[in-house]
Amino acid sequence: MKRIAELSSRRNQLAPIYRLPDEILSVIFKFAQKDGSPVPIQTSEGLARVSKRWRQAALQTPRLWSTINTLHRPLLDTLLTRARGAPLEIYFYRPSANLNPGVTLDATYLYEQQFQECIASLVSRASQWRTLVLVNLGPTVVWPFINHPAPQLESLTLEIEKDSEYEQLDNLAIARNSFRGELPRLRELRLRRWHLPLDSPIYAHLEILSLDQINLGPMGPLFRVLRACPYLSELELKYITFSSPPAEAETASPIHLPRLCKLYIDWLQPWVLQSLLGSMHLSPPLCISGRCALSEEDDLRSILPSRPDFEDTMSRLLYIDSIYFTFPGPAGWCTLFALTPPTAPTVGPLLDMDFRHMNPTRENSTRLASRLFRNLGTEFPLRHLKKLEIRDLAHHMMPRSDFADALGHLSSLEAICFRKCASAFVSALIVTPGSQICPNLRCMGVIGAPLDGAMVLCLAESRAPLKGQGRNDGVVPLEELSFISCRGITKAVKGKLERFVPSVGRWNCDY
Repeated sequence: MKRIAELSSRRNQLAPIYRLPDEILSVIFKFAQKDGSPVPIQTSEGLARVSKRWRQAALQTPRLWSTINTLHRPLLDTLLTRARGAPLEIYFYRPSANLNPGVTLDATYLYEQQFQECIASLVSRASQWRTLVLVNLGPTVVWPFINHPAPQLESLTLEIEKDSEYEQLDNLAIARNSFRGELPRLRELRLRRWHLPLDSPIYAHLEILSLDQINLGPMGPLFRVLRACPYLSELELKYITFSSPPAEAETASPIHLPRLCKLYIDWLQPWVLQSLLGSMHLSPPLCISGRCALSEEDDLRSILPSRPDFEDTMSRLLYIDSIYFTFPGPAGWCTLFALTPPTAPTVGPLLDMDFRHMNPTRENSTRLASRLFRNLGTEFPLRHLKKLEIRDLAHHMMPRSDFADALGHLSSLEAICFRKCASAFVSALIVTPGSQICPNLRCMGVIGAPLDGAMVLCLAESRAPLKGQGRNDGVVPLEELSFISCRGITKAVKGKLERFVPSVGRWNCDY
């Protein structure tokens, strides 16, 4: 066996990579990280087992051993020793018996007991912490961590998951001067069911802030937090409740967040969202996403800034190019999804919002969706809207006259698509002497809807140019019609449509 090992070692020495110095190997080993994620211990051990030379180089690369997520005390101490002075990435997720049926309460208690045995070793390296993630761990084991300064800490996550054993505790509070106030490098803070007072210096200079399922008291201090984070790039507020709105003096000056590119809101009170959007001057690449519950009296006016403030705080939304509006299904959600034009400097979604009635009966959900749709172009200015796709609009959801009135406020529209919508709403686009809806419409598509061929012919003819003229009444002629899986659009109907529209497409329709 000894002879075989010697021959194997000599063969390894012939490999080109074997001639690299240890310093270069250490640099290569650092690429074991994927997208900045921590290096799993299995990867580090795998690199160290390739050969004696690689093991030597791996042991001289502290970064390979700096991910700490084990409760095995001898292994933990070995990792801390090999990590030397490297920044530590600490991740501990206690399994929950409520969330995972395969986990027993005894197993969760054992996990916490083992974790307590490791606290001393971990706290002794507090000056090296760079990432600290503690999930589903109770106050008695978390508090020792937050009582020590962590001058190198850049990312802090404290979470209690829904339905975990600690969900009902009322004392999940963090003192404002936790970590003895010494977190000068903290840039990412994520708290779920842990309350850190908004006047804590820990909030200053953050780039990522996520608060979830916390009662924060008055809203005014949140405005001060946001002003203290001018480089904020991501803001998540989920199931946050406030006891009172901000005072007028607290909203007098705008909150400038030029780098904010992600704003995620989930189940905030409508007045909270309106206060935020009315005070923040947002960055060009921002995407606003999330979910919002509204009452019978609410619509987009309840969450958007007033028209005079709109251009100052949300000017980029004025340049929305495309909107996809989905009417509610059985779950009661309707969706508003908006995109920038393809020529914009930062292409991508601007809005991705789901709305639901607080009492989501069928009637309440359809009335809410109808109100939101009728807000487009009125309470929600859309001067540059070119494309609109409407999904799942059934005949009982809103009167045809209300639908036509809503489209009447979208005069810039050039393309419209009906996906699984009732045919009555398609007929609203027929031009008459008293109705010239969407005068700039050039393209129309219908997907998955039964249509009356005669109605579609009437629509196409009403928008066709008159013989010898460009078009009367200031209506642009239709250039393209497409139908996918639409009963009633036969070959004969398609042939007649081609007399009025240059391009007519038809797929999976009746013969």
